[in-house]
Amino acid sequence: MTLNQGLSMQIDTPSPDEEIPVGVDFMVSGTAVGAEPDSLRSVTVQVDTQPLVTALLSHLPPQFPGAFAFRATVRLSSPGEHQVKATATSSSGSSVTGQVAVAAPDTSHCRAGVEWDNYPATQSLVPYSTCTPQTLAGVVAVVREAEMTGKHVHAFGSKWSFSDCAFSFDYVLDTRRLNQPLQTVKRALRPGQSSLLYHVEAGITVRDLYTSLDREGFALETMGGASGQTLAGAVSTGTHGGDKFMPPLADSVLAMHMVGAGGVQYWIEPSSGITDPARLQAHVVPDVAAENIVYDDETFNACLVSLGCMGVIYALVLQVRPKYDLVETTTETTWQAFRDSAAAELANTKNRFLQVLVSPYPDASSGNNLCLVTTRYEEAVTKQAERPQGNVEAAVRRMINDLSKPAKLILHYHDVFKNGGLPNEQRLAMIVHGILTYTPDQRPVLVAHYDNLLRAFWPAGEWRGTSYSVMDIGYSNPIPATQPGYSIELFFPSMDLISRFVTSAMEVINGATATFLTGYVSLRFTAATRAALGMQQWPTTCAVEITMIQGVPGDLQLMTELYRLGMDWGALPHWGQLIDLGIQGAGRVHPQYPQYPQWRHVYAKMSNNFAARTFENGLSARWNLTTPNDAMFIAQAVPKTMRAGESQQVTVTMQNSGISTWRASQNPFRLGSQRPQDNNVWGLNRRDVPTEAAPGATVDFSFDIIAPQVPGYYEFQWRMVEEWIGWFGEYTPRVTIGISPPAGRTMVPDVIGLSSDAASHWIVDAGLRPTFTGSDYPGAWVFAQTPGGDTVADVDSTVSMALRTGPVP
Repeated sequence: MTLNQGLSMQIDTPSPDEEIPVGVDFMVSGTAVGAEPDSLRSVTVQVDTQPLVTALLSHLPPQFPGAFAFRATVRLSSPGEHQVKATATSSSGSSVTGQVAVAAPDTSHCRAGVEWDNYPATQSLVPYSTCTPQTLAGVVAVVREAEMTGKHVHAFGSKWSFSDCAFSFDYVLDTRRLNQPLQTVKRALRPGQSSLLYHVEAGITVRDLYTSLDREGFALETMGGASGQTLAGAVSTGTHGGDKFMPPLADSVLAMHMVGAGGVQYWIEPSSGITDPARLQAHVVPDVAAENIVYDDETFNACLVSLGCMGVIYALVLQVRPKYDLVETTTETTWQAFRDSAAAELANTKNRFLQVLVSPYPDASSGNNLCLVTTRYEEAVTKQAERPQGNVEAAVRRMINDLSKPAKLILHYHDVFKNGGLPNEQRLAMIVHGILTYTPDQRPVLVAHYDNLLRAFWPAGEWRGTSYSVMDIGYSNPIPATQPGYSIELFFPSMDLISRFVTSAMEVINGATATFLTGYVSLRFTAATRAALGMQQWPTTCAVEITMIQGVPGDLQLMTELYRLGMDWGALPHWGQLIDLGIQGAGRVHPQYPQYPQWRHVYAKMSNNFAARTFENGLSARWNLTTPNDAMFIAQAVPKTMRAGESQQVTVTMQNSGISTWRASQNPFRLGSQRPQDNNVWGLNRRDVPTEAAPGATVDFSFDIIAPQVPGYYEFQWRMVEEWIGWFGEYTPRVTIGISPPAGRTMVPDVIGLSSDAASHWIVDAGLRPTFTGSDYPGAWVFAQTPGGDTVADVDSTVSMALRTGPVP
């Protein structure tokens, strides 16, 4: 403990000589005591000569007059030994400083055998080489080294992406040391350009970015609900918030500095541009060749959201604004009531933000679904504030109390209620897992308490703070090293469509009685983005996010079913969240991206016409973003109905929109069946390309299909494939063809459970003759029939039905 003029300071964490990784948030905490009650004015924390961080203070109990607990989150920026100092200042100006030495272990430039795990614990691998450049020259060197060994390289930051768009199995490049402000771009601005911009290395986290901006009197225009991502990661995957009249964070970008294939550097701006190219090259990017200083909307829009496929984003220039406050209000209503008022909420110009949390489980008494509606509006800047917290622990205790006594004994026996210092979310998942595993009859208790848990995690009320302290849901709290979970986010063009999807999703969730949604269903809204592959493609884009904490039986299966449902409704999936769950979306969503051909055109330029696919990742290859092959659907002629066994000709027209020539030899190009892939429902599952098709050519595939022998409804859908290479391009539109029985044959209705009169009606309508056995007493019903329902029989043949009385099972 350090003393000075009645002031005392004690640092409890971190411990002396503790090893702390570079770039990871850690907590500095302890106790500060003033000479007199209320005499302590502030506590600041500093690492070496980094900027001071103001600690959060909380009173200790009254028996410790003048004593405060303090805490602040900081990080180390480089390897080696560092000094962590905490300074308490009294209202009279006297101060006392405590100090502790910590160490950041050194790391080499590139290392093999380093395990790579993402933040939500959905991806784990050991790449060929993990590199941690600290300079722009280091980035260039890594790219060139990877290409020299014939391998891919992919940049990563905080590893927050759920999908495989964030890594390569070859070289991975950690950008988190590239996190410093630059601001040199101001020397190259054209006359009349606003000075409200910020030039910064793109490996900086969103939290560090808004903190740096705040010190200079600026703020971000918008951001998502979390701050642990690096700026480059948030921009290049289309991360967004819920500001309904504003596009996402990517649209705040004014210019980008990238390292592309071959280690070539690019400076890219929209056509209008903010800089003078001569001054830019002289004062900002002397290593960028003049021909690689690009002012072009198509190139800029393509590179904004590119999943890291165009290159490594080294630095960005952002549009910023003066600091401001946000006032957040959360009110409780029902989903049914919100749907009726949604149009007015979306049109309300006072509120810039709209989020809707929906309980998928209906209230037992009213049948309605709880809905928490959150809005925000702007006010003049005051100070940071901490988000109000509900009592989650109390809500969990109430749920446990409602379990039956035998269930509690069983769960105690299996240590289900053991806390172990777990965060609330993970402890809840452990309890839910225990209930579903050991006492599944208690699942109704989970359903009954879902609404109270949701209220505790997101309490109603109003509060106010500086913009970032409101937009960042986890503001002032350390960002955990990992947060295992599953999440999908699906984007729709209208509230009407999103309403129907949510209703269908609720049915799926309530029907999944072997699992339980330990998460939330959230709706947010944004304006359209300029990014070619940004998911926000509509003037008012509606996004539905569904999350679950990992560790609950059946959790991933439920998420998969919900993802498939959204894709069937025509949604665009979030690139950075779980994607391709049981259904590959490539080709399905391309028509909803009007600038998709332009994106491919830019990628072709940046990759030497697909020859240098240095930054390709698993997702981009699987979705044909970075592969030479591509196809566009043009037209098809397909019957709506057929008779069983009948043959008819169909025609499917596709355009070669890739760079490869379609040939029937070697690795032949063919049209192949889908839903399911490679099915033989129509008598064949492949059709050869009829003639060689150069890029840009259109091909008609005309062939005969044979209807299935069993009447019913069957799906008809096809897609291009290069044999032994892979599927590619757009799917043909899904068509459902009704198959009726052959001439002189008919379908036998299933009449089990019907009265004799009702059964006779259905049988006669089908062109058959009914006969009955058994006594036709009042209340009698058909309990057996020959031939059985949903089979095929000759027209005018007999259907024999047996009757019985009593309750219908």
